[in-house]
Amino acid sequence: MKTKLLALALALTFVMPVTALAEDAPAATDPVDEIRAEIQELRNYLTELREQVQNGELTKEEAKEAWKTTLAEIREKKEALFQDMMDKAEQKYENLAENNPELAEAIRNRFEGFTAARTERHERFKELRESFDNGEMDRGQYRLGIREAHQEFKAKRLEHKEQFRSFIQDRREQLRERRGMDDSEETGE
Repeated sequence: MKTKLLALALALTFVMPVTALAEDAPAATDPVDEIRAEIQELRNYLTELREQVQNGELTKEEAKEAWKTTLAEIREKKEALFQDMMDKAEQKYENLAENNPELAEAIRNRFEGFTAARTERHERFKELRESFDNGEMDRGQYRLGIREAHQEFKAKRLEHKEQFRSFIQDRREQLRERRGMDDSEETGE
């Protein structure tokens, strides 16, 4: 019974919307392809800025300012997308908390750990950027600092992922043990 309900839920969730989209609208573009296209546009824009500086149409300072403005816009857009994802995750968490509070709490801890590590990484990036802009470090030191900040973030992310994986495995084992006990009670053993 549960298998049939699960299959029905999966069909309603994934198959029906895809079928409806295929009939009513043109095929949606892949988000990865969109990101790649935006990155290519950025590279083209940077090349244009460099050419304008070489041709004397812009000063080096004007080009730097234009590039910094563009990067700030991109960071805002990225932050908005991240916040949208977090809002959706929060909504799913609230729905899950009603049905399975223990799992919801584990997910909450994972998200909080991830967002704390992400915030810490962003703060470190800002510090490094300010130090580089103020001339307190050279480009090599700046890049090394960025690399180290990425590695620290990656290590924290993997740690949280492993903790969550461990929780899920423990939970599965508990469910198997309960099911085993339930099966033995039903058969009269």
